[in-house]
Amino acid sequence: MEYEFTVVIERDEDGVYIATVSALQGCHSWGDTAEEVLENVEDAIQLHIESRRALGEPIPLEVTASKTRIPIGNESTRKGSAMKIKVLVFEAEEGGFWARVPSLPGCFTQGETMEELENNIREAVELYLDDDAAVGTEPGGEKGRILELAV
Repeated sequence: MEYEFTVVIERDEDGVYIATVSALQGCHSWGDTAEEVLENVEDAIQLHIESRRALGEPIPLEVTASKTRIPIGNESTRKGSAMKIKVLVFEAEEGGFWARVPSLPGCFTQGETMEELENNIREAVELYLDDDAAVGTEPGGEKGRILELAV
């Protein structure tokens, strides 16, 4: 049987390529080049599927994503209209904090305090969701790629 999954490839702050397969929870890989990360993630997908089969677990099918408008800013304060997004927060080596939103590739920010970071990440998410051109853009203007693989 042939499976088809969307693979999101991003480049981290150290230049390492990270590949994530959102339909297969926990399935990701990395590489020093785009070609290497593609080879590695294909292996990761194969291993993930083999493991699920061995455990008798179903193979998740990818759900087609659709675009929708989410109320942002003042409108989001109404009960039930806010969007919850997980943010990864890290302490910066030079002091302060930095954060990224795993579900929004390329959505990063920083702040000297947690309060400043929270305000900055809120603004970054609002701008990201409001700007179609931001999808797939990394800091520094590098473009990420979204690939669909058949395994």
